[in-house]
Amino acid sequence: MTKRIFSGMPLAFGGILSLAVFFSTRPCSAQTAPSYDFLFIHHSVGFNWVVYGDLYKSLTNPANLGGRRIRMHLATMGDTIGWNTDTCDWRRKFRDQMDKVLHFDFHPDIYYKTKGRYNQIVMFKSCFPNSAISSIGMPPGNPDSKERTLFNYVAVMNELALLFDDYPHVLFIYVTSPPLNPFDGWTRKASGLHRRFCEWVQKTWLPDYKTQTGLRNVAVFDLFDVLAEPDNAATYPNALRAAYRKGKDSHPLPVGLKAATRKFIPWFKNVLTWWEKSLHGGCGKSGRPFPWLHESGRANLGNKAHGMLLERVPPGASAFMIFSARMTSMSLGGRCVLKTSPVNLLAFPFSSTGAPMKFSLPIPADPALIGGQTYYQALVFPSKGLSLASLEMSNMVRIRVLVR
Repeated sequence: MTKRIFSGMPLAFGGILSLAVFFSTRPCSAQTAPSYDFLFIHHSVGFNWVVYGDLYKSLTNPANLGGRRIRMHLATMGDTIGWNTDTCDWRRKFRDQMDKVLHFDFHPDIYYKTKGRYNQIVMFKSCFPNSAISSIGMPPGNPDSKERTLFNYVAVMNELALLFDDYPHVLFIYVTSPPLNPFDGWTRKASGLHRRFCEWVQKTWLPDYKTQTGLRNVAVFDLFDVLAEPDNAATYPNALRAAYRKGKDSHPLPVGLKAATRKFIPWFKNVLTWWEKSLHGGCGKSGRPFPWLHESGRANLGNKAHGMLLERVPPGASAFMIFSARMTSMSLGGRCVLKTSPVNLLAFPFSSTGAPMKFSLPIPADPALIGGQTYYQALVFPSKGLSLASLEMSNMVRIRVLVR
């Protein structure tokens, strides 16, 4: 059962019911095929995949993605977020460097200068040494340990789930680590354990994430399976396939990376379609991207500085914040979807100056709120007055109260 975080807050608007009703009568305008900023955090195999495996060429061809345009950004060694990409590094990277991840533009360490621009898609991968899992390890596992055990890897993914569900407007793609060459440190046991981990991530972890969060903003591409010998191969099971290797080098040959691209593109198109359908209501007018609502600070118990930021709002616009203890889905036409029901008005209209708008949402130090969650959206009227013809809506944001 969910708890209403601000259940004692008085409403600032009396016509709440009628507000929900008239939404359904005025659809937002339809938009053309969207374009996305796509960040790939990688090292050597990732670079080879992008260049020699035709991943960049295929991803940036709109014909492959139903007209969608991808602007690809590559972070690697030499960039702050490009260092330390072993499995044990991902929790700290996304916990401590998420702002850099979302706003990275290009090497070396160049970030977006345009207000409101961010990477809507973030793909990340650890290199082939991480496909050698030494042992099962001890539960529950340590997500920051450099020891490559099955339980430590499981702990990493469980921690990432807690981080990713705060960013429904970002699509995170986890790419499994590629296999080792059988003559480059491969063992039957270590590669077999990694196969088990990859299967668990896809068949257990990902479905559980979708069920528990209701989100479709995380996907798993099994690069390991594309490049590895079958689990039941007579020789070198779960090692880099003979057709994709040369000598003792664990870097896959271009033929293997091109095979991965042929698998990735239709898979990615399908994932993108499902994610777009779950983008929680955002819609803009006149070709503008929808207003972007996101947290400022973590919703930790007692955090008085916690709030919400509303970006991509034109100067002079009026903005309202609405919230609810439950999530719904009321289509308003086009891409507009009302996600909060029943609708409660949190604040009087704010007037935008063009800069990000800050809504203060301090979290009370009440232990009864732990685990409680509420859902927020912003209503934006770019023109003077509250003309329904100009109504824009932000994405929906779920706030969950945490202890840490």
